[in-house]
Amino acid sequence: MSQHRRPHLQVLVDFYHCAVGPQALQHSTGIRHTLREAIQKSGMRIVDSLFHRFAGQGQGVTGVFIVAESHLIVHTWPEHRFLTLDIFFCNATGSNERKAQHAVRWLVAHYRPRWITTRRIRHTQGTRTHSPGPRHPPTLRRARPRASAVRD
Repeated sequence: MSQHRRPHLQVLVDFYHCAVGPQALQHSTGIRHTLREAIQKSGMRIVDSLFHRFAGQGQGVTGVFIVAESHLIVHTWPEHRFLTLDIFFCNATGSNERKAQHAVRWLVAHYRPRWITTRRIRHTQGTRTHSPGPRHPPTLRRARPRASAVRD
C-alpha cells in the first residue's frame, strides 16, 4: 500500500434567506433538477441520487447525489428559507476545487440567498489535520451571484 496520502476536500455552504421562497425549498423534484443542472454544469459526473421530502406542510428536503468524485448533499428548511450543501471530493485537486466553486456559484445565482457561509475542510487519510471544530472560522459574506455563473 502506498504511503502517499492525498487530501480530501469538503466544502460546506449555508444559504440564508433564499429569495426563491419556501415553496421552492420543499419540492424534492425541483431541488433535484436544480442540483443536477449545477453538478453537470460544473463538470462532475453523476452516478446516482436519492431524495426525500419530509412529511407535513412546509417540511424540507434531504437529497444526495453520488458523483464520480464523491458526493453532494443538500438539506432544506423552507420555513427559514435556509439551505445547506455538503460537497465532498475524495481528491482535493485544483480542478475539483473549481468544480465545487462553479456549482456553488450556479446555486447562489439560482436560490439567491441574502448571505452565505462557506467552510473548506481538507481531510487527510490516517492523520488528524485539524482539531475538533473548524480550523478556520466560517466565512460569512453577502451572496453576489456572478452573471457568468449561470451561463454555459
